[in-house]
Amino acid sequence: MAQPHDPWSPHPGAARPQAPAPGAAAPADPRRTQPAQGRPGPTPPAGPAWPPPPPGSPYAFPGAAGPHPYLPSGPRPQRSSRGLWIGLGAGALVLVVLVGAVLGVVLGARSEPVASPSAAPVSAAPGAVQISRADLERITTTRQAALQRRDLKGFLAPLDQGNRALIDGQTRLFHNLQKVTFTEQRFGFVDQAGRSIDRFGRGVTVHLDVAFVHQIKDFDNRPVAEWYRWTITKKDAAAPAVITDVSGAPGGSLADSKTYYYPAPWDKYDDMRVTRTPHVLLLTDRAMEAKARRYANVAEKAATDVLGAWRRGGQDGPVLQRFVASLVPNKKELGSLYQIATDKVTEAGHSMPMVAYDGKGGEVSGGARVVMDTSSGFFADDAGAGEILRHEFTHAMLEGINRHDNDDAAIWGQEPWITEGIAEYVANRDHGGPANRDGGARSALRAGEFPARMPNALAFGGDARVTNLHYYIAHQAIRHIVARYGELKMFAFVAAYYGGASVADAARTTLGADADALRRAALAYAKSELT
Repeated sequence: MAQPHDPWSPHPGAARPQAPAPGAAAPADPRRTQPAQGRPGPTPPAGPAWPPPPPGSPYAFPGAAGPHPYLPSGPRPQRSSRGLWIGLGAGALVLVVLVGAVLGVVLGARSEPVASPSAAPVSAAPGAVQISRADLERITTTRQAALQRRDLKGFLAPLDQGNRALIDGQTRLFHNLQKVTFTEQRFGFVDQAGRSIDRFGRGVTVHLDVAFVHQIKDFDNRPVAEWYRWTITKKDAAAPAVITDVSGAPGGSLADSKTYYYPAPWDKYDDMRVTRTPHVLLLTDRAMEAKARRYANVAEKAATDVLGAWRRGGQDGPVLQRFVASLVPNKKELGSLYQIATDKVTEAGHSMPMVAYDGKGGEVSGGARVVMDTSSGFFADDAGAGEILRHEFTHAMLEGINRHDNDDAAIWGQEPWITEGIAEYVANRDHGGPANRDGGARSALRAGEFPARMPNALAFGGDARVTNLHYYIAHQAIRHIVARYGELKMFAFVAAYYGGASVADAARTTLGADADALRRAALAYAKSELT
């Protein structure tokens, strides 16, 4: 089996640091050692490296891998130009977690003990208070074994029984998790911080970051994870170590989210509701259940349209075949599902890639999570809802083959004229022509804002008009490839790029074209469609 990729090395198989044992002091976390403002950070590793750096890393720049916020066309609300954080968080997920994955316990046919390196021995000082490795193993194994048995009492047993809010919240979590069918559930040790021992008899508290590793049956290709922070306290030498708080593990100081994929719908909603079609799993709050049922058929049609377009394009790679999505009532909720956004959220929806967490190697995502704001203009009618769903489902579908390691992507991320262009093309393939955004694009052209070069990941976006123009150009770039080379070759080009080829290699091998000439011709085609 391939060795897990070391989190801070650009080369798979390189020597990796040992994860700290539960109960032992943790080494400094690179996520939390940021350079001072205005000072250069460490030199990034040479060459492409997957996964990308975590949120807050000196190398984490806006525009790197996902999520994919959707820019509405025409008078509909505009997308945000904020940094795209989730792919970076996804990188952190596999980076840090794989180091500590040996400390996870799988919820399979039976509960297994946590395997961990040796920890510092329990202090023999009289009256010393310590949260030991055994304490953390007991808490972890108790919770996951109870989750396996569907045993609410056991799941709550390691909690502070006097903390009513904590008990109520974890009870809701337990019941919500029973509404989803998982093929795998386990807790993986990620990191710990805090003082685990006090030789003077004072209470101690440890913050244990754990990954809730899970795979939704029929919807995730591989296990994925969200990160929790368990605050564990031992009041005195005679008291048990108990969980006193559960929250999301904090993101980096420069991240666009305060957490890593937290809260999921099962964390956030008092009474999560599940609406399922053959290809779509809608996880919503109780108040949104009627709307989920209202749009379930629209979502199913969008899913089959997207998958059908890909198959007709002659592609049979392991794309995601089913989609996990949520409908939320406003942008505040859009910014607080699978994330706690630090910036104002203005997009109408987005697709979040979920990096695979199974130690099998490879860089593709294990799944994706699509979130839609139903207050946006798209949901004024079924046609608009279908458009945004097709766009985001295209992003989600392609995460199954997206290796995120293109030689020319570097730290800025993949070329949005390809990633957004294919999503726009599929969204409008059988549902409208090139005029979807031409009003705003023509206005930008008159204002002298039409770019001289194809916008790359660093330049893509801006204010609402410029961003809308860039989406228009991306769409037309894909249409140009179809017009000149045919749709089959266009899909082959996209598949090659998502598979890790540079734009130059993908263009040469699938189209027989020079990449720079392709960009120029595509840009000229987009401009010609306006005149």
